[in-house]
Amino acid sequence: MFHSPFNDVFEWVTVGDAGRLAANVCEDGVPKEFWRAFYNISGGESMRVVNHEFANAMASQWALPIFAPCIDPIGSRHATSTAETIAINYFGAVATLEGLRPLLANSPRPRAVAICSTAALLPTDDAVVNACLAGNEVLALAEMRARPQTAYMSSKRALSLWLRRAAVADRWAGAGILLNGVAPGVMTARRNGRSSTRNRKLPSGPGALSIKPSVVTAKWRHAARSVASMIA
Repeated sequence: MFHSPFNDVFEWVTVGDAGRLAANVCEDGVPKEFWRAFYNISGGESMRVVNHEFANAMASQWALPIFAPCIDPIGSRHATSTAETIAINYFGAVATLEGLRPLLANSPRPRAVAICSTAALLPTDDAVVNACLAGNEVLALAEMRARPQTAYMSSKRALSLWLRRAAVADRWAGAGILLNGVAPGVMTARRNGRSSTRNRKLPSGPGALSIKPSVVTAKWRHAARSVASMIA
C-alpha cells in the first residue's frame, strides 16, 4: 500500500467488461496489428480512484482510523516528492505500526516487522532525523525541503532509530509484542526485462556520493524473496 504514491490514480474494470474483452479478441476480425502490444483496461471515469481514497477505504474496512494522518491527500499537504518520502517512509510507517499495536495485543503470537534499509548507513540529515523522532512532522518536512538531498536515507535512519527504541518499550516488548525490522541492501529487481541494480549518484555535501552495491552490501545483491522469507 505505501509503495504507491497516494496522489496517483488507477481505474477498475468490471468482471463483465473484462469477459467481453476476452471474447471480442477471440473474434476473427481482430487485426494483426492488435497483437504483441500492451493495453490498459479501464472502466472509465466512474471506475477511477485516487490511491489515497483506496487506502482510506481499505483502512475503514480494517477499522484502523489511525491511518487517517498518513493517507490524507498528499498532493494537498506536501508539495514535493521529498516531503512525501518523509511523510510516508517515517510518519506513515510509524502511524501504521502504532495503529496496529492494539490489534496485535489480542493475538496469541503478536509481532510486527518494519522495512528499514542499509541506506540508513549513508549520510543523513540530523535535524530531520531528530524532528522525526520528536514526532514533529511539520518541522521534519521544513528541514527536509531546505536540504532535500538525503530524504530517503534520513527517513530510513529515523525509522531504524525509532524501531530500536520502540521495540524495548513497555507498549511493545512489555506487552509481549515483538517488533523487529529488516534492512535490505541492493535488491535484484526485474523491470521490463532488465535489472534495476544500476549504480546511481545522489548528491551529498559539496560533491556527489556514488552509491554502489559494495558500499552497503559487500557486493551481494539479493532477490526480494530473501527479504520476504525473513518477514514471513
